[in-house]
Amino acid sequence: MTKLQRLFFISATGLLLAVSFSLEVFLSPFTNKRWMFWLALGCVLLLLFIFTPNAACTRLRERLAAWPDVRIAWTCMFTAFILDVLELILGVGKTPFWTISRLSAVSILLVTCFAAMQLRAIVDWKKSTAIATAIALHIFCLLLQPDLFAVVVQLCCLFLLGIAGKGERRQKILYAALSSFFFLLGLMRLLSSPYLLNRLKSSWLDPSSEPMASGYHLMLMLRAFKVSGLWGIENPDAADRGFNRLKALIRFNPLPSISLHWGNIATAVCVVLLLMLLALLLRWIWRQRNLGYRNVLFGLWGFVAFSQIWSLGGQFGLLPFAWGYGTAFLGGGMGCLILLLGVCCAMEPAAFSGDAGESRNPLLFDKI
Repeated sequence: MTKLQRLFFISATGLLLAVSFSLEVFLSPFTNKRWMFWLALGCVLLLLFIFTPNAACTRLRERLAAWPDVRIAWTCMFTAFILDVLELILGVGKTPFWTISRLSAVSILLVTCFAAMQLRAIVDWKKSTAIATAIALHIFCLLLQPDLFAVVVQLCCLFLLGIAGKGERRQKILYAALSSFFFLLGLMRLLSSPYLLNRLKSSWLDPSSEPMASGYHLMLMLRAFKVSGLWGIENPDAADRGFNRLKALIRFNPLPSISLHWGNIATAVCVVLLLMLLALLLRWIWRQRNLGYRNVLFGLWGFVAFSQIWSLGGQFGLLPFAWGYGTAFLGGGMGCLILLLGVCCAMEPAAFSGDAGESRNPLLFDKI
């Protein structure tokens, strides 16, 4: 990583965190404690990214390389199963624990790491069946939950690993086939249900068909972008009383509020910075010479990228709006994961990179 790239990464994340602080403190009607926690964690990771000494990075590389091989992958999968069952038992909104953690998001990350680690494993058909069964059971657990956005993100991560991951052909075909099968299954379910098609039409394709129902929120966001102009408006509440609803949910849809108060230029700057950070992370990840390490980072990047693209597209009406995990740095805890990815990419495990050292790196899973 060059000094210029590090400076850009630090400046962009710092600016987005400053905008997030301004949104929550000065525009939101209440300050969310969970948002404060994620902001503090993001700032700590940012400082870690800046001031981590090379000696500490070297020691951390050695510890990562000393971990056992395939047991890490199956530990991730079993932990994801436990979280899936806990979420099915606890339910949405039935317990304060739901307000602390999104269990589905954690289980998606764990299963994505499991799939990335298994890419380099040399397995027979019996073990391939075990891998496919484990992933399929996890997806079925996600389908039983009301958060369908989690299913979409998980399928996208698996498909990305199957198409662009580096590893054995059998696992790549397996991931692509599993994700395609469940996607087609969900699409057939959608097309065969008039109720679901009407919901999709009223909440996304034609929100004006039910202006006071599910499409009202999207209409408010699109109206906010339209009336903001380049530099925003002085008193958004006077222009439309409905804009107060946007402030109440500012951590899920921050872009309309940014446009109302600072204009569409500020919104465009935030979107471009976020996309550039994702592109810069992808470039760093793709340059990793350790294929096992790169697969894991690539899977985590896919989780962040798909969730952020959906979050941005939903606020502009380009995709169905979903509460999801928020917009990184501007209202959701996803910014912390981006910072953590930046730290991991900056560490560049050179001690185990290159063709000569691949055979002694346990993260490559030469045998299972």
